[in-house]
Amino acid sequence: MMVNSVFQLIYQNIQTIHLPNNWYCNKSIEYIEYEPVIAFHKLSAFKPNYKRHIEKQVVLNEGCKVILHINDKEVTPSDIGLPDTVIKNIEDLKLYLYTLDEIKFCQGAVSSTNYPDIRASFGTQYIESNGYWRHNKCLIVLNDDNSKCNVCSWCKRLVYSIQKKHTNLLNKKTIRTFYSPNKNKIHQRLLKSTNIIRKKNKRTQIKKKVLQNQLNQMKNEMKNITEKNLDELLMKSNISPGQCEMVKEIYSASKVKNPKNRRYNENWMLLCLLFQIRSPGGYKFLREQNLLPLPCVTTLRKHLLAVKIGCGFDEKFFKLLKKKFDVKNKYEKKVILVYDEIFLRENISVNSRTLTYHGLEDLGDDFENKSLEKANHALVLMIQGLAENLHQPIAVFTSRGSVKGIDLAKIVTKAILLLENAGVEVLGITSDGASNNRTLWNVLGVSGKLNQLQNSFVNPFDNTRRVFVFSDVPHLLKTIRNRLHAKKTLQICPTLSPIQWKIYENVFEIDSKAITRVCPKLTKNHFQLDNFSKMKVKYASQVFSKSMADGIVFFKSKNFPGFNCSEETVKFTLFINDLFDALNRKFPSEGIRKDSKDLQVSQKCCFVLHV
Repeated sequence: MMVNSVFQLIYQNIQTIHLPNNWYCNKSIEYIEYEPVIAFHKLSAFKPNYKRHIEKQVVLNEGCKVILHINDKEVTPSDIGLPDTVIKNIEDLKLYLYTLDEIKFCQGAVSSTNYPDIRASFGTQYIESNGYWRHNKCLIVLNDDNSKCNVCSWCKRLVYSIQKKHTNLLNKKTIRTFYSPNKNKIHQRLLKSTNIIRKKNKRTQIKKKVLQNQLNQMKNEMKNITEKNLDELLMKSNISPGQCEMVKEIYSASKVKNPKNRRYNENWMLLCLLFQIRSPGGYKFLREQNLLPLPCVTTLRKHLLAVKIGCGFDEKFFKLLKKKFDVKNKYEKKVILVYDEIFLRENISVNSRTLTYHGLEDLGDDFENKSLEKANHALVLMIQGLAENLHQPIAVFTSRGSVKGIDLAKIVTKAILLLENAGVEVLGITSDGASNNRTLWNVLGVSGKLNQLQNSFVNPFDNTRRVFVFSDVPHLLKTIRNRLHAKKTLQICPTLSPIQWKIYENVFEIDSKAITRVCPKLTKNHFQLDNFSKMKVKYASQVFSKSMADGIVFFKSKNFPGFNCSEETVKFTLFINDLFDALNRKFPSEGIRKDSKDLQVSQKCCFVLHV
């Protein structure tokens, strides 16, 4: 590396250079960013904490240019009255160092260790350097007036300010903090917000005390309320009975210290039981959050075990049903009796409370049991309201195999008598077209023959009224589909072409291969029927639908093969679709009216059946 000759000469004679007092130099060349430098420095006097720092420092770079530091702050030579020149020889260097040594610099205002409570946030003029507080406008170089005290005029002002603030802090007075104009605006906004929050907090505390006093007063009043007074208050409030029971339970729960010693009202237990059956998740949430005094599920089950549950008709149930229907109007009392059988898995269990078996044939106490065999069928009876949304099971019977038609007729007759005695008006019965149900129809004198049409029988409770018999519409739809699937054709009129099952299959075969489908709901389950798919009502209703009729017309118009003589199949499909819609109404607004489409479809059906 090439080094300046003057720089090299100074380094070679650095031991012989006569330096001012308290000046020192590095014995070797230092490198700063690959540039060689030689440094000369003078240490400050000892501070009260026995620390010293570099007061003056002269650094020569490779070009012999002077870099000057005063109290760890870089200054230009011209700022302190020195020429900004390049050192040309050793004599220039000595003259520079002696001249710098004679110049006196400001030592700072006061030691920061002597005033630890002073902070830079007290003002922008406070600057800490080498353990001393300095003014931001410190003159650095002392003039003749300040040469005796080693402190410039600005730092003297800072001394007075520090002493005053220190005195105020000792006297616990507020110290003003100085900010820049922008920060001062932010500070003022914060002060304003703090003042608003302080006032709000004060108002809140006052309101809290008022509410606390009111709460304590209400607690004292509730302690003095008796059950008799509570009943009188609830009667005057005109609230529902269910809400009255809830208020009573909450009131009684507030007086119990140990929740395990709770005793629940009978009506409240029944309400909780119904709620737990309707929504187990909602019941669990309200109980866990302790929003209502709800008993645990185990308590409900124990309460439920006290109720005798068995097959057959329950006299206590019909007494409760009578109380329920006594408050209904004449329209709400009209119902339809619905019954159907379900398949059960054979299983026997022992009731340890009554030492009896569950899972055997049981037709109740009113009928003789067939045998002590395992039951695999259950007959369920239910009433459905015509003027209100009422669905209420009334009895269940278990048997091995389907209940015989004779026994079924006895059960239905007994159910009608019990319902009528309870104030329920049975207008009709509804069932599917199973063989035992058809036997019941024959026993009751119901016939569907053309010359012997009879769709009702005399009400066994009231001879002036009749009970109408209805066959389940979805079951009839499945029966039509199953018959057409088994026979493949259905001849309605001898002079017209028959209805063909193959046409429905052709629609599915062609439509399933297309990208955009005419009948997107059709699947292979609609045509490859097994025991499970035969039970699906939607498979039958989607085959006899308007979209299927439109698909047949569409593919025939496109000259696809397999759609010859399909006009009667289209008419039959539309007829079954309209008939199913007419008999499958749910809402009151969809009821039959004069000259309505549903009435016309029903009349057309009667005409077709008589042809």
